[in-house]
Amino acid sequence: MKLNSEQIALVNAPVQGLTIGAAMAGTGKSTTIVERAKKILTDYPTGKLLMISFTRLSADDLRKKLKKNLTEEQLRRVITGTFHSVMGTVIRNQAIEVGLNPNFSIIDEYSTNTLYKRLLDTKIGENGLGEAIDKPIAEWVYSTFDWNKHSDRVSEGKYPYSFSARNINTIASSVGSLVNMAEPTELETGNFSSETLYRFAKSTRQSWNLYQHNEKGIAWVAGFCYNIFKESILEARKANVVTYDQILFICHLMTKSNLLDSFSESLLHTIVDEAQDTNALQFEFIDKIAPDSLTLVGDVHQSIYSFRGGRPDMFLKYMEKGIVYPLSRNYRSFQPILDAGNDVIAYNSEGREFLKRMTAATDLSEDFRGVVTYQYDTDKEEAEAIIKQIKFWHNRGVSYVDMAILVRSRQVLPILNKELQMAKIPLNDTTQFADFMKSEVMIDTLNFLKILINPQDIYAFLATLDRPKRGIGEVAIKKIEQAAAVHEQSVIEFILSENVKELTPGLQKKVKAYRDVYNELLNHNKDFNLQDAVDFLLDKTGYLTWGRSQKNAEAFDSKIATLTSLVDDFATEYISNNPQSTLFDQVNAFTFDMTSFVKEETPDGVTIATIHGSKGLEWDTVFMPGMEEEMFPGEAIDEHDLEDQRRLMYVGTTRARKHLVFTHAKSRVVRQDAKLTPSRFLKEANVE
Repeated sequence: MKLNSEQIALVNAPVQGLTIGAAMAGTGKSTTIVERAKKILTDYPTGKLLMISFTRLSADDLRKKLKKNLTEEQLRRVITGTFHSVMGTVIRNQAIEVGLNPNFSIIDEYSTNTLYKRLLDTKIGENGLGEAIDKPIAEWVYSTFDWNKHSDRVSEGKYPYSFSARNINTIASSVGSLVNMAEPTELETGNFSSETLYRFAKSTRQSWNLYQHNEKGIAWVAGFCYNIFKESILEARKANVVTYDQILFICHLMTKSNLLDSFSESLLHTIVDEAQDTNALQFEFIDKIAPDSLTLVGDVHQSIYSFRGGRPDMFLKYMEKGIVYPLSRNYRSFQPILDAGNDVIAYNSEGREFLKRMTAATDLSEDFRGVVTYQYDTDKEEAEAIIKQIKFWHNRGVSYVDMAILVRSRQVLPILNKELQMAKIPLNDTTQFADFMKSEVMIDTLNFLKILINPQDIYAFLATLDRPKRGIGEVAIKKIEQAAAVHEQSVIEFILSENVKELTPGLQKKVKAYRDVYNELLNHNKDFNLQDAVDFLLDKTGYLTWGRSQKNAEAFDSKIATLTSLVDDFATEYISNNPQSTLFDQVNAFTFDMTSFVKEETPDGVTIATIHGSKGLEWDTVFMPGMEEEMFPGEAIDEHDLEDQRRLMYVGTTRARKHLVFTHAKSRVVRQDAKLTPSRFLKEANVE
């Protein structure tokens, strides 16, 4: 593609100083930053170029484009990855200096929640909050339930006596959220500003409920969560593991020393893609390693990950400090589609000073199929109409793979999915794939893989004790932990010792069965690659035999097939780029950001995705159902939340190349008691 004047200006921007690429949707951002990378590497024959992207998928895509455009020598000078992967590598290279074993493994969100849960259990106790927990924590816990139902009991100091695992896990998720929301200086003092407390409260339901009813109490809760987090660092080190949240925090500590100097000195320039999704600790890292030679590329109007700590306000501050190079010439969509996106985002106040209307690089032609809105009485009628349109366009030569259905909330999907399946429309349902990534099959596989590379990973160990099912539940694990404590042993040491004979005969038998599996895993072939390892553990753990003996054996086999295909695709790509990688490297890479890996199960199928999941993708035809108030936008906490959702509308709209269809219904099964009205976003986009 021939570069336009805006793109050329960004490519040729000075290497020194702060450069901002304000790249709107579909403006050839990836092509431009690859060309900028090529020019920098050509003009400067020494030094490394660091290129950071938001997800592994986008980092892999960037790596492929660089491979096509750079020489072998230039490629050797480029470091690409996500923030977490780059930071993880930096920490591993300085592991001894920060008190870690260089062979630490990185645990995912599920194991992290287990870690936080174990620490929370010690605070809350087996039977409830007890006398040791102050009222703000009781209120916080209760706010996971119906506040109005329990507020009187809370005010009277009548706290709950027990909590389910679900309640505790929900609370545990808040611990990591705080680290992603906080300013670096706040993590040094433990004192959090009102702005941080607001962001923290918004990130989880129970925290927001408390914030609304006891604003001062949320500060106490934040301090409680921060203490849990600091304790988690010590606990994780015992098992030689590090969490995603801890990676950010450790790098934060490294910025206060000279431990990043050698890495920084090796860098010629740093390019950060999707900078609008960067959080405060990540920006601090960038400021440390690239203070004088930095390019940030992003679109503040596509900042849709505030729940992960994304900070559009911080990106705007950098835009005010640097030289801004706008990219507004759109190569994806026809102008009427862009007009809808331009019009709706103009209602946002944040970033308005940098807003430039997108213009289409392509004139209207017969390929343009319109921007239309339809209303239906019910969600079933809506689904039937969408199916009719899909068939209509498919019969006229439009491939299923060139069509997508995008939703803000999966609440819209039950009826639609059912009707699509009955109509035998081939689908690439990425929302179901997201479910698979959270399935027992996926989680169990990851945990067994972690044991292969780090036998002392207590969180993977505990997670697999009863996988496949062998009757070692939470009560049994408590008994094991108590018995281990008597002998001043870890759970792993206890189970591997002769002391297991002190358990009841039944539990002893079950534990010994797991011990046999564990020892089998320890004796695996050290030359395994990732595919070999997965095949090995599925066999040796008895997982395949167990799964195929269940009532839902067919569904189990389907998940195993998805797993195998996923592992093969990942390993093939990763090993080709890293031929010297070990199983340790491959498992750690696979664990990193694995939830962002999307696989198309059907070569020619209509994509179903959330708008969050559609970021960076595009289709000829996009359907956006569920365009009603309280659905899209959903219930907005405040104007900031409404602006977040308006940015989501903007992202969804700009996924369409030729045809954009909005639909809304007067009634939905999931909202039987509500009289639905059209979304305000339709009016704002001038498409109602």
